[in-house]
Amino acid sequence: MKFSSVEFIVGRLMLVCAAAMLVPAILSFLLLETKVLALLCAAGITMVMGYSLSLHGREEASLTNREAIMTVVVSWAALSLFGSLPYVFSGVLSPFYAIMESASGFTTVGSSLIANLDGIPRSVLLWRSMTQWLGGMGVIVLFISFLPHYGSGAINMFNAELPGPSKDRVMPRIGDTAALLWKIYTAMTIIFAIIMLLAGLNPFDAITHSMTSISTGGFSSYNQGIAFFNNPLVEFLTSVFTIIAAGNFYLYYQVYHRGWRRLFADIEFKTFILLILFFTLLITCDLVLSTGFSLGYSLHNAFFHVASALSTSGVAIANLSTWPPFSKFILFSLMFIGGCAASTAGGIKIARVIVLFRLSWAELKRNLHPKMISTFTMSGKIINPGTVASITRHFFVFMAVYFFSTAFLTFTGVEMFDALVIMASIIGTAGTDLAFAILGRGSYLDISDSGKVLITICMVLGRLEFFTLLVLLRPEFWRKTRSW
Repeated sequence: MKFSSVEFIVGRLMLVCAAAMLVPAILSFLLLETKVLALLCAAGITMVMGYSLSLHGREEASLTNREAIMTVVVSWAALSLFGSLPYVFSGVLSPFYAIMESASGFTTVGSSLIANLDGIPRSVLLWRSMTQWLGGMGVIVLFISFLPHYGSGAINMFNAELPGPSKDRVMPRIGDTAALLWKIYTAMTIIFAIIMLLAGLNPFDAITHSMTSISTGGFSSYNQGIAFFNNPLVEFLTSVFTIIAAGNFYLYYQVYHRGWRRLFADIEFKTFILLILFFTLLITCDLVLSTGFSLGYSLHNAFFHVASALSTSGVAIANLSTWPPFSKFILFSLMFIGGCAASTAGGIKIARVIVLFRLSWAELKRNLHPKMISTFTMSGKIINPGTVASITRHFFVFMAVYFFSTAFLTFTGVEMFDALVIMASIIGTAGTDLAFAILGRGSYLDISDSGKVLITICMVLGRLEFFTLLVLLRPEFWRKTRSW
């Protein structure tokens, strides 16, 4: 493995991170805050370290698969570490908690260790939102869009970071595909920010909430989250745009070129919308019949929280612990499923769930017809057996990590049922706000430090979809004689 090439790319990414830190520093200067020097120091240290790594490393014409995986893992570790500096230098969090807050932002999990957001400088809150926005589509994908000349190594890095069962390219070059994803992502963020401005939010709130909504991260500038605005229109718009962000970005490109019919010709997107409508209707009926809530209140809250759970933004606007058990179970289950492939959402992904259901149905039919040969299609395209096998392996690892991490969390002192709900939200990158709203008690701060470390590791595991990180445990990954 050529560690020099890994150093070079990680160094370049840290330079991008340092440049991003200058944005909140400029805001701090314009607002005459006292944290300008702290943010400039954070940017300066990150820039010096990034430049040093770039200078010490060496740019290679291509990367092996092993080097690409190592680059992705080290990049996310470095971003989480140096992304914590604004919190530390501004005195918002201790270094230990700041690293976890940074990891929560970049992975778009959205679990926060800041007890009181109302007392935090706006510049730091902007950086907090920016970490989710940068992590939503992926910093490696952003890097590839500028430096696509790494050949198969760029493809390997792209596949290692972008979530979903399929990373098909819609453009001939991988750099063009990465750039396309970021263009769509940026355009959606700008459009939503403008709409939020028109809905009555001030520019700062519109921009920060747009970044965290489109990234399906869920961070807010207020302790009460989106409920702070007490504005049903803002809540409805947030739900709509998190649903859009949880859709397949490749599909949006095809819709732009081929028309709206392409949107509902896609089986994954149709299933996604049908799930939202179906479970919104179920929860609405359950709330009206079991609690006596009005139809309007029930419909609004059901739609918001179904969208929040399925898109894995993990935002809550109500105390869900007072809801009927059936409604809470639905929201708990939806956090596992997540959104579409090639989106900013977490979870297993709807495309994988569809294939798993079809695989199970085929096995039932095979009991009647043992010699039957099954083929699986998705929106008219045949899914090759390798992809089907990959999906089953991903599901097994997802559930294995979920149950083992839940067991470890209970070992740290968390109640069993609480641990089941919390780890479902963490592995699915849905944050803990929705989880604690379902439980009706506790917060992320109440978990022990060992439990927080476990949760932070699971954040990165869930964001990189397990295999990218777990492959480092294989002894042959580190052997010089192995060719990848």
